[in-house]
Amino acid sequence: MLSVTFDNLTSGHNNAVICENIEGVTFEAYFVKKDSNKLVIFFPGAIDRTKISPPIYHRWSWHDKIHANTLFVNDPTLYLSDELRIGWLLGEKNINYTELMCSFINACISRMFIGVDEVVFYGSSAGGFMALQVAANFPNAKVLVNNCQTNVLKYYKSHVDDLIQTCFSDMSESDIESLHGERVDLVKRFKNKKIPRKIIYMQNTADVFHMINHCLPFISALKNEQLDVESSFILDLYRNDENGHGPISQELTISKLNAFLQE
Repeated sequence: MLSVTFDNLTSGHNNAVICENIEGVTFEAYFVKKDSNKLVIFFPGAIDRTKISPPIYHRWSWHDKIHANTLFVNDPTLYLSDELRIGWLLGEKNINYTELMCSFINACISRMFIGVDEVVFYGSSAGGFMALQVAANFPNAKVLVNNCQTNVLKYYKSHVDDLIQTCFSDMSESDIESLHGERVDLVKRFKNKKIPRKIIYMQNTADVFHMINHCLPFISALKNEQLDVESSFILDLYRNDENGHGPISQELTISKLNAFLQE
C-alpha cells in the first residue's frame, strides 16, 4: 500500500496511507479519495492483540459504500505497549496525543481542500470517545457515535489499569482527573473547547454498563455544567438485547452516515 507524507499528498492519490511525524509521534491514516467535497473520519475501537497489531484502520472496507472521501485513523497510543487493547488517543503523560491528532487531521483536511463543515467524525465505543474528543477542536463538523465511553476512567478496571500504567506512569485516578481531566472526560473537554454543531449519540439501552456509567452521567453532567447542547445534540436511544455493547449493523450505520452527510 502506498504511503505518503503531507508534502507528497496530491489530488492524484486516490488511496494511500498518510504517515506523518508530529512532535516525535507517528500518525497514520488510510485515505480513500472520492469525487466528493465531503469527508468521513473513522476512529478505531478496541483490538485483540492476539489477532492484530497496529496500525489499525477499523472499518476500512466500508469506503466503497460511503458517499464521501474517507479517512481511517490509527491511534498511536497503541504503540506504547503491546499490552494495550485500547488507547483513547491519550498518549503519554506529558504528550497529549488528542491535540496532536487534531493537528494531523487539520492538515489532512487542508490538503484535501475540504471545508470543516463537510466533515463527519464517526466511532463506536472507544472510537466514539475519540471522535467526540477530536471534534471539540472542529466545532463546525458533525459527529455520529454509537455506545461510546464518555469518561475513560469509568471503563472496565483492567483496561483502565493498563492505561494508567502505560500512559500516566502509575498516577492516581484522582491526579489524572485533576491534571489531565480534559483528556479523559468528555464533559471537561467540551467545557474547555467547543461543542460540535451537531452530534448524534446512539446508545443501546440494553448495554447496561454504558448506559449507567457513561451515557446517563454524561447527559446529566452536560446539564449541570449548563453547556448549551439543545440545538446540536440528539440522543438516539434504542434497544437491541442481542447486540448489547456492539454497534448497530454495518448496513444501518452506513445508511445513517450517508444521510448525515447530506444534512
